[in-house]
Amino acid sequence: MATGDKRVFIGLNDGTEIWNVTSYVINTTVSLGKNQILDTFQPGTATFYLKNFNREFDPTNTGSAFYGAVLPRATWVYIEIEGMNTLFDGWVDDWSFEYDVNGESTAVLVASERTGLFARQYILASSFPAELTGARVTRVLQDGGVAYTNPYNVNPYIVDDGTKMLDADTTCRGRNALEYLNSIVDSEQGNFYTDQAGSLIFKDANNSVTSAATAVTQFFTDDGTSGAYPYTDIDLSYSTDLLYNKVSVTSNDETRTVTATDSVSAGLYQISQLDVSAILYNDSTTMSYLANYIVSKYNEPQYRVNNLTVSFTNLDNTRKNNLLDLLGLNSYCKVKFTPNGTGSAINRFCKVIGIEHAIDIDDHNVTFTFESIMNPSIVLDDVEFGKLDSYSLGF
Repeated sequence: MATGDKRVFIGLNDGTEIWNVTSYVINTTVSLGKNQILDTFQPGTATFYLKNFNREFDPTNTGSAFYGAVLPRATWVYIEIEGMNTLFDGWVDDWSFEYDVNGESTAVLVASERTGLFARQYILASSFPAELTGARVTRVLQDGGVAYTNPYNVNPYIVDDGTKMLDADTTCRGRNALEYLNSIVDSEQGNFYTDQAGSLIFKDANNSVTSAATAVTQFFTDDGTSGAYPYTDIDLSYSTDLLYNKVSVTSNDETRTVTATDSVSAGLYQISQLDVSAILYNDSTTMSYLANYIVSKYNEPQYRVNNLTVSFTNLDNTRKNNLLDLLGLNSYCKVKFTPNGTGSAINRFCKVIGIEHAIDIDDHNVTFTFESIMNPSIVLDDVEFGKLDSYSLGF
């Protein structure tokens, strides 16, 4: 990235000083969310390759303008896009240095969202009361072993109430915070992620997609439709990697396991089993609902849009803003494609579960990874998702 590049601003910050490292960046990759809908929540990461020709990022070089900035965990890095949006904000985890005999040396900075600390934190409370999933998420975030804060965000976390009642837990002490939070998400069948503003978000299962929600973000298309976003590459599949017709759900205390099977799907596609463990309730009825819900969601192979890539560089400022503001994690959109321009167009409703930014000297490309909205909860009176024969009643 050339000096004075207006596309991005990349800064290091220790709370008292900000160092602008934009002109030293060779390329940057930011990964947010997940690659598959059944993956567990993991904090977003960013990797930066920086020019280090004159030992600018050598932590022992007291003559460098960046002396004091090259310090893992005590500093953080953030990216602003054209002064409009914060794209990434996270702790610096690691510095590594690649020295070239020709002098074209590089420093590599690896950072993770602040929630990356959860993987190294453990719950101190000796017990939790019976409570809804949202209250349990908040309790974990406020636990003495976690004490999650983000002093640079007025809303460090935004938590839905939750729809599932969790059992009292006397085995929580010493549990890994990240693993425990993922157990709450699995028990709720909700979503847990960091939004564009840097707030940690817990969405419960009571968040239904609507046609209006997909219309807000308009859609992606390959035919130049006015108002839609063009894409440069799209990845489709029709596979069994998300085909499960037998689901076993096991409680956190491992005293109860409930299994649901779609015999029609199993007879047609052979048995494909998914095991869901560490569910934080032991009620057989609720566990049965969960097992049957997952089976109904994954009992057929899907012809789906895995991901697509948009050239952010070639969008006008208004559309750049819209793309970043409206299409964050857990947002909805519609993808329209006509393979090779042959036959009728195909439309798919999708939810964004992953976002990757690849930024170098000349280009900025954004890749969205999707969950197909093949079987969402029914929405009464909705023109698309209110069809009784097409959508489920939810979990």
